Amino acid sequence: MTYKLGKASLVDSCAFRIRTRSRLFVHAGLHKTGSTSLQESLRSSGLLLPSVRADFRSEDRLALRLKQARVRGLIVSSEHFLGEMVNFYSIAPRRLDWLRREFDSVTLIVYLKPHLEWHESAFSQLIQQGTPMTESEYIRSVEQSPVADFRELARLITRLNTSTSIGLVRWAPNVVEDFSRVIDFNLPHSQKRNISLHPLALEAMRRMTQSGAFSHDKMRRVLKSWAPETPRNTSIFSEETQSYFMRKHSEWLDTAEILSSFQEVPPGWEEALKTETRPSARDTFTDEHLSSALALLRAEGPPDRHRNVGF
Repeated sequence: MTYKLGKASLVDSCAFRIRTRSRLFVHAGLHKTGSTSLQESLRSSGLLLPSVRADFRSEDRLALRLKQARVRGLIVSSEHFLGEMVNFYSIAPRRLDWLRREFDSVTLIVYLKPHLEWHESAFSQLIQQGTPMTESEYIRSVEQSPVADFRELARLITRLNTSTSIGLVRWAPNVVEDFSRVIDFNLPHSQKRNISLHPLALEAMRRMTQSGAFSHDKMRRVLKSWAPETPRNTSIFSEETQSYFMRKHSEWLDTAEILSSFQEVPPGWEEALKTETRPSARDTFTDEHLSSALALLRAEGPPDRHRNVGF
């Protein structure tokens, strides 16, 4: 069946909530896979259960939210359901085991991306948030996670499959359209998405964070429009780290075999093998880039009050 995204009517949304009231739908991210767009689409359709990040840190609090969603026929969607990017979802095994024990008639949907693409996006987001983590510290946190291997994460998700529950591992260039197919409901288009900064803008943020002259919110807001002349074809990672994640392509192709049965392995799954390393933003960044970024920030106003200006 083809799903054409458009505006869902109140009648359609009510009918969906009545039809699925005995089933619990949970979208569990991952981060950086289109979750923002999907949540906006679900919200505009009246199908999203309101939640905050803290709801997913306590299983007692989460259980209450899931029960509310089931009773009200709403969908739970949070990229924090399986944990956090900063430690690569280290709580995922425990959380999935808890979900399997405590709830039945669940459909859990998780979206993945190729390793290098996903980890570049994740590390970039951590820089934008001001998380004090170096590249080597990030790699170490990933390696320590029990689900660093996507195959293991996919196996844990599909262990939810019983006569009443379903665990789905998905890949999709358009998550809203794919999720419509999963829940059998035409969701509306969403214009909301997170803005990706140029890798050199992220390197500028990383360097200026050390001075404390500007807040991360200000740097993220101002530098999203900064487009240095250097080609965008750079990476926030070193070429060594890029190669490390590219060597995980065999894991990625093995994970493809764990996709839900009604989704064919997409071309992008194998095309990831053709990726080549790119120059590192750290190696490409120059004093001229730093001066340009600083000039743009200063044009937006003086450095933030009570912050040390180190340039």
